[in-house]
Amino acid sequence: MEFASTPAALLLNAARDSRPVFVLEGGAFVATAKINLPISFCNDAFREGLFESLVNASNGDAFVFRQWTSGSAVKATNDFAGHRWTRTDVTVNSQNLVVITGTDLMSNGDDEDVTDHHPANIKALREIVGKFVTPSLDIHLDLIENRDWSMAGLKLWPRELLELIRMVLILDAPLAMTLGDAGLLIYNESYASKIAGSRHPRIMGIPLEEAWPEGRELRAEHAPIIAAQGFHNADSPVPIAGDVEKFCTWTMMKTSERLKSQIVLSADCSTSVIQERRRSAFAVLRDQCNALDSFSSFCTKAGSVCLADPHDISFMLCYQIDGDSGHPRVQTTFPKAWSGSSNATDIALSNAIQSKASIFLIAEEGTLPLEWQDLATVHGFGDRAKFAVISCLRSGPEITDIHGIVVVGLNPRRPLDTTHRAFADSFVKELSVYALSAIRREAEVKTSASQTQRIDNFNKLFEMTE
Repeated sequence: MEFASTPAALLLNAARDSRPVFVLEGGAFVATAKINLPISFCNDAFREGLFESLVNASNGDAFVFRQWTSGSAVKATNDFAGHRWTRTDVTVNSQNLVVITGTDLMSNGDDEDVTDHHPANIKALREIVGKFVTPSLDIHLDLIENRDWSMAGLKLWPRELLELIRMVLILDAPLAMTLGDAGLLIYNESYASKIAGSRHPRIMGIPLEEAWPEGRELRAEHAPIIAAQGFHNADSPVPIAGDVEKFCTWTMMKTSERLKSQIVLSADCSTSVIQERRRSAFAVLRDQCNALDSFSSFCTKAGSVCLADPHDISFMLCYQIDGDSGHPRVQTTFPKAWSGSSNATDIALSNAIQSKASIFLIAEEGTLPLEWQDLATVHGFGDRAKFAVISCLRSGPEITDIHGIVVVGLNPRRPLDTTHRAFADSFVKELSVYALSAIRREAEVKTSASQTQRIDNFNKLFEMTE
């Protein structure tokens, strides 16, 4: 390619170019990580800031770049040090030269492939992430590059912003950023798996308000603080809608006015929130049901306590054993939406009477009667119950020692894992203690009343004989 009539003209054109340009002497040379490039000329744009990084750098990227400049690579361009470089072989007065010209990836050069919805330099993310790119992160970057970022209002992503995004992408903690006035969400792989869940990849590149409407009220309440300095909602975990109950806290950290972005550090606090809720349920149950004097009062009080926060307990049934027939009959239903029986419920009750331990009823296994599943739709999440636990109120090992039966519906949006089973088992045992205590007091009151009545009858009889 004939670039200029004389070497002097070529160098003059290069010197006037606002882009970084350097010229190599023609002919093959060996590119190594330690040998400087055979540069015969460079302009001011190259000399100021790029000369040292390109010529004297000894890392792997520099070696790849030197290979490319030597002509040993077939790629037409090479991205390095924040620039996209083009290589042009030049012949001037029979002298072979190589002209290397760089275009800042932060600028919209004429040769840049730009679409209406992509910032001009979005593909620079791959170079900036560099050696941290793994196969899964490579796929994640593909997703970012193919999203519509036009609502962010940024034609270019400044170098500082790209560096922040790089930090977000390579860290293990669940991190996200909001971009532009629209607050478009960009996040890392950990955030995708631990926080976004089934919402990924749908929420990549959409406004935060659309991605997480659950936190809209809290963000609106603290908008001035968030805009000024950032915010941490440690005291107000946000419940996340979905098939599995989840709670999150988040910290929003403002970057700068110029970048129009915020870093969002999120944490799944579901375990701590649910544990605290369950501790509270035990405390209230102990406070309200510890000194009741009848089984009916226990059923009424325990049912109202259980369904005060109907997420861990979605329904509750109390059965009393009929003194004449020995069969269980419904004493109380919470919520009061059903008072019948079926073959499936009779089987579940019969199995409970035969067992000396609590029994877990599971809808998928066909052991949780449909009638009981429907009870959960009235409270809590509005879902049908998937799990329940049934337990007899025993004062001894014999069937005649059974005074009643309790059935407790469990949270349908928590897996029935070891922790959930332990909570349910402990809860029905606690219920049994208070129920039997109430039954014992009721019996004592009846016994005392009977004795009082006999004494009264004896006194009346004695008075009549005098």
